[in-house]
Parts: sequence; structure tokens; C-alpha cells
Amino acid sequence: MKNNLISFIVACSVAFSVNATVYKWTDSNGEIQYSENPPLNVDSTPLSIQSAPSSSANEEIKRYEKINKQFSAMSEKEQAEKAKAEKAAEEAHLKKINCERAKTHLQSMESQPRIRLENAQGNVTALTTEERDADIKRTKEDIEKYCTP
Repeated sequence: MKNNLISFIVACSVAFSVNATVYKWTDSNGEIQYSENPPLNVDSTPLSIQSAPSSSANEEIKRYEKINKQFSAMSEKEQAEKAKAEKAAEEAHLKKINCERAKTHLQSMESQPRIRLENAQGNVTALTTEERDADIKRTKEDIEKYCTP
């Protein structure tokens, strides 16, 4: 759309802003004459004439500029809506992944009465009953958070 508008404006400026050369000379009767082509065997003076765009052309340019602004604003709005939809889709995807992980973790925690974990130093330690119950409770909260629509 922008390229079309730019093309239109350039075409208008070329079509309506004409630089024409007109020749002025005096004929054999002493009258001043004007022509687009210089006469043969007569001294003539070239005149450069510049015409401004007509008011209707200016109005058309303003109308197309207004349409372009409306299009740009609409396009920005559509882009914002698209970004919002993409963000919502990404959040839904992450929520689904977190739901599946929480369910798998809960199943693992509930199926094994004794849980052994490796700490940062590489030592293996067993969870106490209180730690295991707290982890199960936290995991159930995560399931409620991530697995509900």
C-alpha cells in the first residue's frame, strides 16, 4: 500500500508539475508569438514555464495521505493483536508443558515411598516424610495452576 501511494504521488508530481519550454518570437507583422517548437530562421527566446499541481491534485494527494495514515494505524493495531495472540498461544503451550511435568512428578512421588535425590555436591540423600509430603502438596498446587483451563 505504501509503495502504491508513493507511486501515485510521484505520478501526480510528474503529471501536474510540468516543466515545459515555450518559445517566444516576433513574427513578420511585429506581433509576439508563442510556440512549443522554435520557428525556423527566426530568433526566438526560450521560456521555462512551471505549472503547479492543480487544487484537485493536491486534494487527491491529501486524501491518499489520509488513507495511508488510516492503513498504517490499522496495520499497527492488527500487529498488536497478532502479537497478543502469539503471546497467548505461547503461554498456553508452556502451561500445557508445565501441567504434564507436574503430573509426571506427582505420579513419581506418590508411587515411591522413599525418594532419593542427588544434591549439588553429588551426595545422595533420602527425603524425609515431611519433605516428601511438602513436595507432593506443592506439585498438586502446580497441577491446579497449570492444568486448569
